[in-house]
Amino acid sequence: MARIVTINNQKYELPEPNIRIPFTDDNGKFCEFDEYMFHNPWVHETLGFTTTLSVLKWWVTNRDRFIETVRESGNERNLRMLFERMEMYFDYLSPSNLSSGGLEELKARLSGNLREPSLRFVFNGTTPQGSFILLPNTEEPEAIKITLGAMFHFQVEIRVGRSSVSSATPNEAKWDSHYNYTFKMDPDEFNWFRTVKNENKVMFGLELEVCTKLTTTEIQKIVQEVEPKQEPFFIFKQDSSISGKYDKMLEIVTVPCSPRYLRKHWKIFFQKLERLCCGKGMSVSDVFDTSRNLTNGLHIHVSRDSFEDKPHYNKFLTAWNQWNKSVVNLFNAVSERPTDYTKNGYCRINRTYDGMVLSRRLKGIRCEERQSVAHDLTGKTIEVRVFQGIMDLGHIMKCISFTEAMFEFCQSIGYSNFDLKFVPSMAKFIRSERKYASLYEIFEKASAK
Repeated sequence: MARIVTINNQKYELPEPNIRIPFTDDNGKFCEFDEYMFHNPWVHETLGFTTTLSVLKWWVTNRDRFIETVRESGNERNLRMLFERMEMYFDYLSPSNLSSGGLEELKARLSGNLREPSLRFVFNGTTPQGSFILLPNTEEPEAIKITLGAMFHFQVEIRVGRSSVSSATPNEAKWDSHYNYTFKMDPDEFNWFRTVKNENKVMFGLELEVCTKLTTTEIQKIVQEVEPKQEPFFIFKQDSSISGKYDKMLEIVTVPCSPRYLRKHWKIFFQKLERLCCGKGMSVSDVFDTSRNLTNGLHIHVSRDSFEDKPHYNKFLTAWNQWNKSVVNLFNAVSERPTDYTKNGYCRINRTYDGMVLSRRLKGIRCEERQSVAHDLTGKTIEVRVFQGIMDLGHIMKCISFTEAMFEFCQSIGYSNFDLKFVPSMAKFIRSERKYASLYEIFEKASAK
């Protein structure tokens, strides 16, 4: 027999318990424990365990009474196993500390863990699908079978093994899935290299880290089913570095597209998203965390095949890894990182460039440090990582346009126009191109510093 529990509006299927221990805690809240004890997600939901501290407080208050209740249950055969499961959370704390109520001391010792949620989801190629927020939900979500994974400190790790949307066609499931971080898209299957009419051949792949309330299914339904309908142009991946206030952490990864294609389809998507939110009396910030100070990033991959020649490639990679103050000010202005990007562990200037004379830099240096402002670790693309990940159309459009401008500028720039001369030379180039009018303000902001 199996049983269904509901957590955050999502149904989960757990095995039928072999042991049932009814318990009313010190606050009069009732919960039935089974052999999973504190590892049962239903316990976390019922007792309100939202952080490691909340688990610890509950245990300090209720430990003695709970142990006595277990003894009185008369289930001697399973007592040993139950106590092992209970103490697994607290095996590095002495019983005297727990029973004495020395909570302040414990909090000081465990300060590194107290901000962690007590319930942690790990997705194996899927995302739990709850009720749709912006679109009507015509299907009853199927319960997801789960297993309880690694136990550490006060956390329960839930492993989700399959999608809850059984009615999805193979093509829909392809776009809705929450893929592993290392997943590689097949160019033919996902229809790579999309362009609009009369556009140049440079190809970008954009990665945007977002925190949202929406499921992957609902996001793709907005793309595919809400007018004007679009062909899906991004998939979803996992990334543990994403932060935000909502429960779903997604890395949106586009297929390789031309810059104009990306700008066009992001604009259409945002127009539909804003219209749907308005119809529900909400704003985009009610379903996506649009904060500008999260740890999230926006990365753009530029295809190696897009470059005119090796000097063009070398100049583009060198341009991002300059350390001149005026260049740093420019990149800080366009990136909108909350702190100086050169001091950011996710997009620092590549150390192989540090102190290198210009002539050596422009001959070509492999940037194989993945967390550089720009690198060519794979050899197939140059990944630009300087931009802050913000779920905002204007910011996304600016990042695409600035990267395109850098690509075109480096195609024509002379070797003498780096370092001190780089910003004035690029500003002159930008002002000569009407399509980059949206970037004028960036150069004014940077030059004012």
